[in-house]
Amino acid sequence: MEEDPTDFPGSDDAACLLRLVYVSHATLPISPTILRELEAVAVRRNAEAGITGLLIAQAPYFYGVMEGEQGPLLDVMEVIITDPRHRCLRILSEEHARSRRFPDWRLFQLPDCQPTPLQRPPAPAFIFELSHRLRTS
Repeated sequence: MEEDPTDFPGSDDAACLLRLVYVSHATLPISPTILRELEAVAVRRNAEAGITGLLIAQAPYFYGVMEGEQGPLLDVMEVIITDPRHRCLRILSEEHARSRRFPDWRLFQLPDCQPTPLQRPPAPAFIFELSHRLRTS
């Protein structure tokens, strides 16, 4: 049986939003040059696709939140998943939403962390709280 799109919260809006929270492991050192290149491409690509959100770079991880219509958002996620700068990408949260939490797309860099083998990437709630603090600072 095929899913009825009206079963999802927010699907009565003209443009139902999908919000994805993900984490990936960087395959290269996260340098200012790499981030400038990534940001230049992402700003253009995301604007064209109507995608908003943020990317937090904290070596060796990328933490991302992306919002947009499902089709364009999944197209952009496919590009990210196949980007050689990312590996072990995990979707932490996927939800339908009525409005955007992030009105534009932003990139933040935090000091590198030195994870131990037992550390796990932060939960989505932590990423949202951190993004709120970054936007208001």
